[in-house]
Amino acid sequence: MRVETGEESNFCKRLIPCGRILEDPDYNVWCNSAIDGDDGKVHIFYSRWLNRYDHNGWIIDCEIAHAVADHAEGPYIFKDIVLDGSGTPDCWDAMTIHNPTIHKVDGRYVLIYIANRLGDVETTKIGMASADTLYGPWLPNPDNPIVDCGSEGEWDDVTADNPAFLKHPDGRFYIYYRSWKNRSTWKKGAARIDKVGVAIADKVEGPYIKHPENPVVDLTRFTDTRPVGMEDPYVYIENGKIYMITRDYGYFTGQGSFQPNGGLLFESDDGIHFITPPKIAFHEASRYFELTEQEKKLPRFGRFERPQVLMRNNKPAYLFAAIRGGRYNTSSGFVFKVI
Repeated sequence: MRVETGEESNFCKRLIPCGRILEDPDYNVWCNSAIDGDDGKVHIFYSRWLNRYDHNGWIIDCEIAHAVADHAEGPYIFKDIVLDGSGTPDCWDAMTIHNPTIHKVDGRYVLIYIANRLGDVETTKIGMASADTLYGPWLPNPDNPIVDCGSEGEWDDVTADNPAFLKHPDGRFYIYYRSWKNRSTWKKGAARIDKVGVAIADKVEGPYIKHPENPVVDLTRFTDTRPVGMEDPYVYIENGKIYMITRDYGYFTGQGSFQPNGGLLFESDDGIHFITPPKIAFHEASRYFELTEQEKKLPRFGRFERPQVLMRNNKPAYLFAAIRGGRYNTSSGFVFKVI
């Protein structure tokens, strides 16, 4: 077990592990975003790709699927494919669709996601689709992509991914996203430090304008002695505060980003200025269950990614995440109850 030096958040102390969901013999499963439906069911929108691509399928041949259950803990029954790559070579979403996050906004359902054109992070951008019901049909925003990476030299010049959505108390709509810089050199060994920015719109469909103080979460502002960086933001409001959960790249363990790490929780009054240092949002997987020897051999083993929260009565009720391993030793969803 790794040693964590940070303080557990109240959110972390309330987590009760329930177990895996959406284990599929044919598909890797990732990015599990749940919402309560008007039909009394729990609806989950998730990424999946065929096992033959191993874990790299998320960026080259991924689709967003929809499943339902009577309870948040499952079991979930597959319903349909919501979105997949358009296949049109010059379109922004030609190859893959990934990172779904589902929300209800003013009586309609909004699905935020990422897509790419060439199967790489550099052509990855953020889009939106909406529907009157959770069963669709899902209509892509005519202005997609709604958030793109920055120009070369800006903090976000590589990509725009890992979207998080918030209807802010000020009446506007916020899309948080992950990126980093050094577009032309990061694959050649240039420093990569993942940060989080935000784009804001007066209407849910946009246009989304990047905030001038971006990036709004940057761990390098208060430490240069540990691995820094984060990904997979999720943002929610509880008791008048705005909270952001992210995956930790090793700030609390001193390990690198590809090692088993937990999550970070940041607090803010306005959704722009987040209190640092963060607290622990959740621990690495081995704190909740015993990993098999097979699971320990997998890349990205032992850590929860892409956290998503199911809110009930204006409070977190369940935490959904993705994790490697499971019955088929691929990847699946995982559920925590928040007590």
